[in-house]
Amino acid sequence: WVNYNGNYIASVSNNLSTNAKRADFTFAEGTSFTADNYELLYTGESSVSSKATEVVIKAEQTQAAPNNTKHFGVSGDCGTATVNKRTSNDNLTYYTGNVRHRAGYLCFLPNMTNLNTSTVKLEKIVITSNKSLAGTYGFSSTGLSSTPTANASNKITLTCKDGFAVPAHSNDFSSYVSKVGSYAVVAPGQHTFKLELFFDKDGVKTSVVSDGISINVRENTVTDV
Repeated sequence: WVNYNGNYIASVSNNLSTNAKRADFTFAEGTSFTADNYELLYTGESSVSSKATEVVIKAEQTQAAPNNTKHFGVSGDCGTATVNKRTSNDNLTYYTGNVRHRAGYLCFLPNMTNLNTSTVKLEKIVITSNKSLAGTYGFSSTGLSSTPTANASNKITLTCKDGFAVPAHSNDFSSYVSKVGSYAVVAPGQHTFKLELFFDKDGVKTSVVSDGISINVRENTVTDV
């Protein structure tokens, strides 16, 4: 969305990609951009809301594969930018700027000792906080509202599609990322978390609970838990 003469207008197409660090947004033919800069609001991919000033952080999120963040776009990812006028070598006008992501992002890297030959899969993570994590939030150039305006939830469930194979404990934590890296979009702020991780070990269901985890989740940042 672009603040165009006091009204927000939505882009009609984009080339957003999980692996790309940049994207192009196209607006309807006939829209005349002439100012030196504009305020841009990114409300996520296929946003539940059709409003520029509203973002929905989902209480139910699903990750397709380990170390994959494609679900961010439909789970509550959002951002703001000021885009500035530029002129290309062939004398075409365009606008460019850097988006600051306004949600917070949690990263989980579970691992286990004494795995032996058992196959252990992470099925889901239930994240509970002492304050709201999800819901419908007001949105502006300064970011998300401090509390939800509707559908507030202190709990987010991250489902790991088909289960993620849990690696054996190692001193090389970076090796966990590709094997079991799990990510959730949450509202930023100071949170005290209760985490419940659900596993399947050779067909036997089990869970592990960690409570009283105090973390300051910053916007525009992936926070390890």
